Amino acid sequence: MKRKPKPKPKAKPIDKKEANDVSAAVQMAANNFMLVQVTVGMWRGGADLKEAGAKAAQVAGAAEGSCTLKSKLLGVQHSHLQTVLTEWCKIQSYTYQYGSAYERANRMVFVGQVTEVIAHLVALKQNAEKHLVTFLENYEDYIKQALATDHGDWAKEVKRHLPTVDQLRAKFHCTIHDPKPIPAMDMERYGVVPASVLGKIVAQSNRALSAKLESAKQDTLTTALKAAENALDKLTNGERFHQSVIDKVVQEGEKLRGLADGYDNDHRVRIIADDMLKGIANVTNTDGWKYNETKKLEAKKAATKTVKNLKRMKKSPPIAEQQAENDFVKRHSARCTSDPQPIVPDDIADLL
Repeated sequence: MKRKPKPKPKAKPIDKKEANDVSAAVQMAANNFMLVQVTVGMWRGGADLKEAGAKAAQVAGAAEGSCTLKSKLLGVQHSHLQTVLTEWCKIQSYTYQYGSAYERANRMVFVGQVTEVIAHLVALKQNAEKHLVTFLENYEDYIKQALATDHGDWAKEVKRHLPTVDQLRAKFHCTIHDPKPIPAMDMERYGVVPASVLGKIVAQSNRALSAKLESAKQDTLTTALKAAENALDKLTNGERFHQSVIDKVVQEGEKLRGLADGYDNDHRVRIIADDMLKGIANVTNTDGWKYNETKKLEAKKAATKTVKNLKRMKKSPPIAEQQAENDFVKRHSARCTSDPQPIVPDDIADLL
């Protein structure tokens, strides 16, 4: 008599609380930020002249192969190319100013600012392309002048490095990629799966995403520190104040506050952001510092405090991981036979 095979045990659904130890902050970031990527290509107008370098080495009595000459191929006319490059570089600079580094070329931008950022990038691209068109219309004339007057005996070698109009046009390109969400795992999509399998996958995903988000946070802290240090230096030693000092402090303060609100709710970062936005940037323009010594001293005091706190924050352990660890302790404390020792994150009480 054949026996009926025993039914396979049903796979237990993964314990979402167990798998989600770090993903609360990850999910929050996924809801509040998007990834913006811009790819920009340019021709810098320079080249290494090996033949010219060899001749120069021979004349100088130097060893063969010891010298390579770096040349601006358009000679004096390189200034026209530099004008074009400045406009194309603005596209890249903008994404670094208004986004935190996530991975490679991706920048984290607050969801509410994505439309504004993309629109500004499009405007920068259009402006850069207009400058390129004007440059290309005169490019062949620039070549003739450079070869005739700027390079002497090196002209033939320089000419071999110069691209044609069509080749040069192809070297300049800009792609504004569609914004993407931060790829946090959505547990609801997976239903009932073996905990032993999916638990590991989710945990690894959380750790990987948390590492990227913490890297973005460190990047934002670093750029904020540079802005605060620059402001402190100017308030201490500077005689002339440039508006860019205040603008940069405001820009980095807003990025810090956005990161705290949209990622890990780090109240310490919020306080630092407020110190930057209200303490250092306590005037709308530099005349406020120039003609009001009290405002200048208050801003200097706030800058000193901010620099100190940002340096300490950069050494502070990730708050998202600490929160997850505390949640884990709370969930499992009932299983312990004795009173558990709570894992309390180092809140750096004296930080602020």
